[in-house]
Order: sequence, then C-alpha cells, then structure tokens
Amino acid sequence: MSVSCPCEWRSAKHFPDVPVTVAAREDDVAEAIEGDEHARYAYYIGAFERSEVDGAGEFELLAGVVGDPDPSMAEAVVIRHLDRRAEVLAAGAEFAAWSARVAPMIGHWEFASGRLREWTLLKSIVSAGPWAVGDLLAASNWLQLKVAKSVTDGRALGALAGAGRTRRIRYTGRVRSGEGAAGRSAGGVEDSAG
Repeated sequence: MSVSCPCEWRSAKHFPDVPVTVAAREDDVAEAIEGDEHARYAYYIGAFERSEVDGAGEFELLAGVVGDPDPSMAEAVVIRHLDRRAEVLAAGAEFAAWSARVAPMIGHWEFASGRLREWTLLKSIVSAGPWAVGDLLAASNWLQLKVAKSVTDGRALGALAGAGRTRRIRYTGRVRSGEGAAGRSAGGVEDSAG
C-alpha cells in the first residue's frame, strides 16, 4: 500500500484519497511523533531511505521536510539527504538537473545551500567542468578533504597540496598529487594528518 505523499506525517486529513485503514495508521504515526523532533527526524530519514528517490516522489518528500515546524531538525535531515543523494548521482547533466530542483527549496538555509554549492563544485571538478581554484580554496574543510581524498584532477590536488586549509588536507593533496611526503616541516618531521 502506498501513501500519496509520505512526507505528510501530521494527520490523515492530508491523505483524503488514501483508504481509511492506511489513514488511521498515519493518524497514529502523526500523533506519536507530532511533538517529538527526534521521532520526526527518524521518520523522515526512514522515508528517504524507503522511498524510491527518483522523480517527483523525492521532491514531494523534500518539500514536506522543508515545511516541518522545527527548522533545525529539518535542515539536518535535508543535509543528510543531500549528502547521500549527491554521492550517488553522476556528475554532469543528472546532478545539474537534480541540484537545480533542490536549490530553490533549500535556499533559505545558509548551511544546506552551501553544502549543495560544494557538491556542485565537487561534481564540476570530477567531470572536468569549469571551476575556479579560488572557490576550492575558500571551501569548507569537509569539501577540501573530500576532494583531496577522491579526485584525480592534478590542478585540484596541487592547489590543496599548496594551500589546503589544514595540514591533513595539504598532506593528502601532496601524496595524491604525486609529490609524496616531500613537504617536511623545519624539524624534519613529516607534515602528517592533523
């Protein structure tokens, strides 16, 4: 049995076209989790994991999460979903179409919007699309380390080896770019992950 929009946890009145037995179950769920953001978080995560996150279903669910009365919890769910979904989408047209639909839905959240921009930069680097070294060097530690560990683009690795935000990022960039551990500190100790 499928519910027309799994994001509507509030009550059965949101499911006028769903059989009464399913709607009654939805009422029970809504009543149990309405005041508990931890339960809603788990519910939303489960809904994203259970749903087939292709096409309109994903975006309906995302719209429901964005409309949750607890914006901090909702943003945490959205960021988790962004990370899981962006990881599996192919760089290029598939990712671009997905991110173009997601961006306006989350534009009011600075952190989530920034994470989507960073995924866009990563996908551009991976697909040899246009990107600027300055954007990579201004990116978060999360993105810089992800790039240093996962891409093969020599320009990206070289930039991170020379000017990454942390020693760990610079070291990983050096090793993966083929420079190895050539960068040693003044004391002769390798600039190790840190």
